[in-house]
Amino acid sequence: MLVSRLIAAGLVLMAFLLDRVLHLGLRELLLTQGASQTAFGCLIMVLSCVKGRFSAHRTFTHSFLFTVLLTYAGWQFTPLFGTAVCAGCLSHLFLDLTNKRPVQLFYPFKKGYCLHLFFADRTANRVLLWTGLLADILLLSWCLGHVWR
Repeated sequence: MLVSRLIAAGLVLMAFLLDRVLHLGLRELLLTQGASQTAFGCLIMVLSCVKGRFSAHRTFTHSFLFTVLLTYAGWQFTPLFGTAVCAGCLSHLFLDLTNKRPVQLFYPFKKGYCLHLFFADRTANRVLLWTGLLADILLLSWCLGHVWR
């Protein structure tokens, strides 16, 4: 859990640092969307994360409801960010479904679903984590390569 938070924080920090150095226009894009729209997106995102922090694991934050809320919040910044958030949430849900512990996809309903394929914190989990992180780095490098041309 701590590793994923550190990775997420590092990616956000990297995006803002790259925006500052390469003048990609991220800051201007966020500001031109309107302060109230951006603030509303932040509010939805923060409230959803706070609710998730005080919910049992694999319940609210592993549901389609959370995915919809976070995607909508992301779209308040920019559609590209909303799309990325949606892809991240859905891929997380899919990967957690392969686990042996149930996920409450239709929260607040209690029924959980799982495919009983893997245990958490074992080899397959680590391979998927590092493969995904490597894919993110390669994708970011590819995007930056197109910006520098």
